[in-house]
Amino acid sequence: MNREEVYTAWVPDLMDDGFGPPWTQWAKPVLFAAVSVLDPVGVLSPDDRPQLFSSLRSLPGSVAIVVDLPGAGSVRMGIALAAEGFRPIPLFNGCPGKDELINTGELITAIRASAGMLIELKLVDTAPPAFLLDSRRMAKDVTPMPGKFDNRWFTFPQDFPSANLMRARGITTVVVIQEKSGQPAEDLGHVLRRWQDAGIEILQSTPDSNQPERIDITKPPRFRSLWYGLLALVGLIPNSAGGFGGIIPHPSAG
Repeated sequence: MNREEVYTAWVPDLMDDGFGPPWTQWAKPVLFAAVSVLDPVGVLSPDDRPQLFSSLRSLPGSVAIVVDLPGAGSVRMGIALAAEGFRPIPLFNGCPGKDELINTGELITAIRASAGMLIELKLVDTAPPAFLLDSRRMAKDVTPMPGKFDNRWFTFPQDFPSANLMRARGITTVVVIQEKSGQPAEDLGHVLRRWQDAGIEILQSTPDSNQPERIDITKPPRFRSLWYGLLALVGLIPNSAGGFGGIIPHPSAG
């Protein structure tokens, strides 16, 4: 399966009206360009949390999911949610590179290894979304050094559908799945608070939780500030191919 086939498995072809299944227009393509047919495919084991999935099925109304787990764990959860009828939407926006701050290898492998599973599931066009993030995106445990490939990235409100569109498509509840309970990462908080203010209920769960619980998303710093986007980009390196990623220059290089 080549990179185009992998991408189509995750982001189905556009239909005659110029649109694919709802939600796929938010998928990020940068990691799919790095898929190699020379690498072994391997077998991806989807996450298996029966109690969590059972509780998701019992929620009333139409539900969307935001998965904020590290690396391939986000993909495994996404494929498991696909088996429950959700369409996984990859929002990974850090480019791969030599000496990268965030290891994208296992993430790319997981994306490729799971493509066949997505094809077999034959998700319906009306499947609700499960947006997939990599919780390592800001590499907080890594020190950026000159010569390293800095592929840290943020997620922004424009990376997600607006609250008005979510509500228009029947979404009344969003469940955030992250490693630990508590407030979400600051960048994700800017998205969730907007949805919450528009009347969408936000629930939170860890992968091992028995039941998602309601959470009140606190206003993150610079919420709705005109300067938020510019300030968030400080220190990040946009990539010419899209997404984020570039060599950290040595001081002598300017």
